[in-house]
Amino acid sequence: MKQSKLVLSLLTLIFAFASLTLAQEPVELEKTVITATKTEHTLGDVPVAAEVITKEEIKAKSIKTVQDALRYLSGIRIIKSCGTWGDKGKVQIQGLDARHTLILVDGQRILGGHAAAIDLQQISIEMIERIELVKGPASALYGSDAIGGVINIITKSAPKKPTFSASTAFGSRKTQVHEASGGFNKDKFGAFLNFTYRESDGVKDEYISNGRSPTKESDHYDEYIFQGSFQYDLTSQWKLSFKPYYSKHKTKQGVSETEMQDRTQERSGLNVIWEWKPDQLSTLNLRGSMFNYKHYTDDKSSDWETDSDEAEINYSRLIMERHTITGGYHYHKAEVDDKGKKYSADQTINSFFIQDEIDLGSLTFVLGARIDDHDLWDTEITPKASVLYRVTEDFKLRGSVGRAFRGPTLVKLYADG
Repeated sequence: MKQSKLVLSLLTLIFAFASLTLAQEPVELEKTVITATKTEHTLGDVPVAAEVITKEEIKAKSIKTVQDALRYLSGIRIIKSCGTWGDKGKVQIQGLDARHTLILVDGQRILGGHAAAIDLQQISIEMIERIELVKGPASALYGSDAIGGVINIITKSAPKKPTFSASTAFGSRKTQVHEASGGFNKDKFGAFLNFTYRESDGVKDEYISNGRSPTKESDHYDEYIFQGSFQYDLTSQWKLSFKPYYSKHKTKQGVSETEMQDRTQERSGLNVIWEWKPDQLSTLNLRGSMFNYKHYTDDKSSDWETDSDEAEINYSRLIMERHTITGGYHYHKAEVDDKGKKYSADQTINSFFIQDEIDLGSLTFVLGARIDDHDLWDTEITPKASVLYRVTEDFKLRGSVGRAFRGPTLVKLYADG
């Protein structure tokens, strides 16, 4: 059964051409983006099609959720799914299936979705520094999940001055949202913390028939979220960050009032990032993370749990004035334990990637490749090429072509069999 699933694994060739990029307003040119190439670029000069929405824009537009923020980015389509599972949505980039969109928080994969839908409500809008969108094939840097593109949610770091804010909001269907955020920076140590509590009757309130008598069903839920960012600047060149996360989402499930039971989703994680800039030409980044997602009910019939552990190192350096070389290693172990269906499994991927950004003045080429060594199938190579042509200062053309292998997930390999 495993072999047959592997045979059905998806091999995808993606051609993603951005037709043109017109002049941006001055404030747009000051935006920076890192996710596109793992090196810092101004948005106007990044050689890969990308967009950014910042915390200032989020505040100015009175955006309340991550989903609403994503709607301001072009090429994004969200197939929304509300209800007791949270504010989930399948996020498509440029029309490609949501399975090909990789969603990260500070470079870390997030868990807790169903059928390619991710609960974006698990990230508080108050924690967001900016959201970076990379359009087109990004598998050469990020693996097979990023065939269509990458959304990287960058959270806030410690503020320069002490800050504190709190808010309370009430809405229809007994909805209430309470938030508190604050941060400080003293000497070499700083932090920014956020706590969010939500409660609502949801969107569904109708009478359904269970074959015996009409029963009133609702989507009532309550949840709380804690996110933080702790930062320690060892020197002007070294920075260490700890980003903990915890959330709990509780609701009811069942077809009648007598059969109702609690259903709980619980998420916890830690992302540790170490940055070193020894000089103006090079950067070294180390990152290690763990994330756990649990779903359980009173009768334990739907209890299941997933884990994701990652380790990554990447180094970038400018050489010969025209070449920015980026290379690195990525380790990813995923585990699933489904007590309801009585199966458990794990998989490990060891990956190496390299990229060369070649600056020729009006032309910039990006050539890259990634090797994924998977413990469940053979080694796969993922190449990519991108080009940026500056026709004028205000008129630019971008294009990318990539090839990627997308293997079956653990759920596809085991649960469906």
